[in-house]
Amino acid sequence: SATTTLHAIFLVHGHHGLATDLSYLESSIVSRFTCDSKKEKDQKGFKFLVHSTVCNEHHTYDGIRAGGDRLVQEILHIISSEVDFGSETNVITNVTLSIVGNSLGGLYGRYAIKVLNEQLRDKSCKQSTILKLHDGISLHFNVFFSTATPHLGIASHTFVPLPRAAELTIAKSMGETGNDL
Repeated sequence: SATTTLHAIFLVHGHHGLATDLSYLESSIVSRFTCDSKKEKDQKGFKFLVHSTVCNEHHTYDGIRAGGDRLVQEILHIISSEVDFGSETNVITNVTLSIVGNSLGGLYGRYAIKVLNEQLRDKSCKQSTILKLHDGISLHFNVFFSTATPHLGIASHTFVPLPRAAELTIAKSMGETGNDL
């Protein structure tokens, strides 16, 4: 049986977002790398998968940690499903992971990378950059890309200067996520 590398690209929406928010980017990636409607294609030992995440739809108020943890679970579920779905003739042995996050989705993505790195790293080899999934599948980080993401928080980074009391009020209205920012 031939070995295949799965290139998984996860698109992560922002605050109040939906999976469809990044549909134009998804269709652009799909049209560039694939030709079928399943958003994936086997090609020269490579399989591409583009997935718009849904785990944080209607759940963006409970903080970056909670959203990032949900993202980790969705990433692992989707990758495991793809690995298990692999045919007997094309066995997936390596997975490369790319995350594209928009706004709050960039913070979720960054947190998810940290958690995946902690959960899946081979503890016996501190220098290894390869993460291990079940059944000997290797996971490699490929690209992390974020757009309009407040990596430095949002306090004092507004278009119009706001009094600190207004910043705190706005943050409180955003729940735990506002506190994180």
